[in-house]
Amino acid sequence: MIEFSDDSIELRQREIASRHGIRLTNHSLYLYGHCAEGDCREDEHAHDAVEK
Repeated sequence: MIEFSDDSIELRQREIASRHGIRLTNHSLYLYGHCAEGDCREDEHAHDAVEK
């Protein structure tokens, strides 16, 4: 799992909640995929370039 924060995603979630009349109290976003190169589970440096 890689945790990150992105201001544009946070803003978009608030906009969507507001548009639908929802008072946002909590949220989560899950992204699923495969490593583009190598085996992320075995390479301890696979996520070094990922912004957190």
